[in-house]
Amino acid sequence: MREQCRDVRGLGMLESVARDLRYGFRACCGTPAFTAVAVLSLAFGIGATTAIFSVGGRGALAHAAGTEPAGVGAREVRPQG
Repeated sequence: MREQCRDVRGLGMLESVARDLRYGFRACCGTPAFTAVAVLSLAFGIGATTAIFSVGGRGALAHAAGTEPAGVGAREVRPQG
């Protein structure tokens, strides 16, 4: 009965998310070394991806834009013969 009442109010999902966050926080506090390695790995990965796309993306995107907009369009390929 209680679960049906929560579902009608629409707070079931919000309470579920809060419960999951509390569980995740407790799990992270239980293994601080693993948590530190996971956070540092994510930070390094995000930083490296950002650096690669900010440096390498300039050249790649500059050529993709094109210098002759009139030349951009669909081309039809016809078989020879």
